[in-house]
Amino acid sequence: MEYTAKGLPKVIHYCWFGRGEKSPLIQRCIATWREKMPGWEIQEWNEDNFNVESIPYTAEAYGAKKYAFVADYARFWILYHFGGVCLCTDVELLRPVDDLLDETPYLMGFELRDTINPGSIISALPGDELLGELLEDYAKLHFVQEDGSLNTKTIVAYTTEMLRRHGFTGGNRMQQVGNFVLYPSEYFCPFEHETQMVVKTENTRSIHHFSATWSPWWRKARFRAIGLAARLLGRERYLALARGGQT
Repeated sequence: MEYTAKGLPKVIHYCWFGRGEKSPLIQRCIATWREKMPGWEIQEWNEDNFNVESIPYTAEAYGAKKYAFVADYARFWILYHFGGVCLCTDVELLRPVDDLLDETPYLMGFELRDTINPGSIISALPGDELLGELLEDYAKLHFVQEDGSLNTKTIVAYTTEMLRRHGFTGGNRMQQVGNFVLYPSEYFCPFEHETQMVVKTENTRSIHHFSATWSPWWRKARFRAIGLAARLLGRERYLALARGGQT
């Protein structure tokens, strides 16, 4: 096992539950990890090496075939016990992240101005207290509610709420909460939700393509329509129209 300068195991973990075939996008994204992070081990977690019955939430999500929600808990469990980096399978690496990980083994990034998305990237040494707190939060949850409805509250919401309990202030600016350094969205999630377009900067290390397998079809169709309109009209014109003429 190799380690970074700060003792982080050089392992990129990802979750793939449900035994489905990986799409061309996912295969391409994983290929970029090998290309941009040579020397790092890539570890898949699935039903064979993770106990999906470990808590009611994951057991119920798996039974409902909502595998992304199983992965939400699994990524925290994996890092808490083994350490390393965890990426969603639809994250494309544009540049290595080694230099950032040599400064701190604890990374997460903003998705929007006031929310953190650990799916874009999360790294940690084993035994981190905030990860332990998230595991405790999930252990109290059910995915299938008493009325039969599904608890589709996202990992973004749960993580952001936990961080707020420890002083997170939002604002899409670099800050530290607990051990974690939280990077602005331009680093790991340069996705403009208002236009559904990627807006890269010199700091951008990755793109989260948001395949969002958990999202209903109508929401995905709406997002595709927004993205198409923004590309056809041009980003600035679309924003001006969407904001009522205000740029």
